[in-house]
This record gives sequence, C-alpha cells and structure tokens, in this order.
Amino acid sequence: LRTTREMYRIATLAVRQDNHHETVSKIETMDQQVNDLQTSVRRKVYSHLALARRGELLSGLQLLSATVDIERVGDYTKNIADVALSRPGAESFGEHEQGLVQAIDDTAALFELTHEAIKDGEVAVGQQVLDRARPIEQYCDRTLSSILRDAPDEGIDRSALVTVVMLRYTLRIAAHLRNAASAIANPYHRVGYED
Repeated sequence: LRTTREMYRIATLAVRQDNHHETVSKIETMDQQVNDLQTSVRRKVYSHLALARRGELLSGLQLLSATVDIERVGDYTKNIADVALSRPGAESFGEHEQGLVQAIDDTAALFELTHEAIKDGEVAVGQQVLDRARPIEQYCDRTLSSILRDAPDEGIDRSALVTVVMLRYTLRIAAHLRNAASAIANPYHRVGYED
C-alpha cells in the first residue's frame, strides 16, 4: 500500500507537471515490486493457513482480498503514468480543474486511512474509508457523465479527454481502496460492497 501510494503521488503530479519522463519511469519498477509483493503475500498466507489454527482463516482471507485491490490500485496508477507520458506537457483539466484536483487529493488521503485500517484491523477506520470514498466515486461518475453527455458531436479536445481518463482512473483507485478497507469494515461475505 505504501508503494502504490507513492506511485499515485508520482503519477498524479506527472500529469499536472511538464517535467515527468524520468520520474514516471520509476512507476514501472514500483509496479513490478507491487506485483512481487502480492505474490509473496499469497504464498505466505497460504503457507500460514496450511499450518495455522482455524481461527486465523478470516484474517488470511481479509489480507488476500485487500492485496488484490491494492495490486489493482498499482495498475490504475500505472495507467495514470501512461497518460502523463503520452502528452506533450503539463495538463489542465479545464472547467473541472478544481473538482478533479480535489478528488485526486481526497483519493491520496484514502491511502493512509486504508493502511491504518488494514494494519491495525480497525473496523471504524475501515468504515471511514468507505464513507470518504463514496463521494469521490460519485463526483467522478457524475462529472464523467456530464462531460460525455455534453460533448460536441465532432469530439472533445485533448484536455477534456485527459480529464475523462483521469476521472475514471481516480474513481477506480478510490473504489479499490474502499474495497481493500471493506475487508476490515465488513463481514467477509460483504467485502467490496456497501454494508
């Protein structure tokens, strides 16, 4: 989670700044680290559960569930880095600048809360992640629908296209952080869903 948080910070800054090629190249290495960590966690949880008492099954399943979502956060963050690399300079989100930057910043804040919830097994903190992620997702969905609905027939400009992509990736990252926290906040059969 710490690695994906750093990836997210680097990638979202790269989209908004001009000097980004060297910084974004770190994302590939970091994404591979996340993938390797996910494999390692799976192996360790499997080995532990094979030898452990039955009471530890739930915590193992919670950890595996959260790990899958955290790995997906890394993948979406890598997609943001690809956006940064594919455009010529710093990007503005046009009329959606303030709202999208706020959604990006609010999503960044979810990383720390999600980490705290998982590390300490804090149901109340996990619930905070669920509560804070929902407005981010709603804003991104609502704004995305508005842009697509109001787009001229001849297409949209590059700035609007980057805004659409950033809205979608921000929404998915917030949703995966919410899902990871739901492994702690919800009963196991409700992981990934609102309570």
